[in-house]
Amino acid sequence: MDDGSVEPGFYSYNESVSTDSSADFSINDVSPGKYMLSNFSFSSGDYEFRKVEIGDDLIGGALNLIPGDSFSTNIIFMDKNLDSAYIKVIDSSTLTPVVGVSVKLTNNLLGYDVTLVTDKYGYVYFPEVISAPLQNGQTYEITASESAYQTQTTDILIDKFSTKEIVLVAN
Repeated sequence: MDDGSVEPGFYSYNESVSTDSSADFSINDVSPGKYMLSNFSFSSGDYEFRKVEIGDDLIGGALNLIPGDSFSTNIIFMDKNLDSAYIKVIDSSTLTPVVGVSVKLTNNLLGYDVTLVTDKYGYVYFPEVISAPLQNGQTYEITASESAYQTQTTDILIDKFSTKEIVLVAN
């Protein structure tokens, strides 16, 4: 009997967890299904959630737990005080993320020339190595290319955690 109080197949689970000194945590005896991660807080630092490394194919903040399976993954955060570029690439007609786009970030004066490929959520994150951040106050050129789309070039000024959205037009 459905009394309308809970959507069939949709249940609420709300638990706060804290990590240990190695930034690890564990939850046991959880029912299978899709879980959304949200409302992160930190005892120090200012971070932005990026994605669950082995998460849902469509939603960066979701986990799909399979019955009887043990699951381990990394939850990725970005330091909002690190000079960096977080770039999203979307399709101009559908406004959906474009996977597999080559995104080249360059600054000829600094000798910076790195190409990364958008993940399954349409994002890339520079620098590729956290120990070598981008340079604050510097402008970098972004070139986004994928064979089914027209190449787009634009600039980004780095001021700590910097974001940019690039819209690709199909050929």
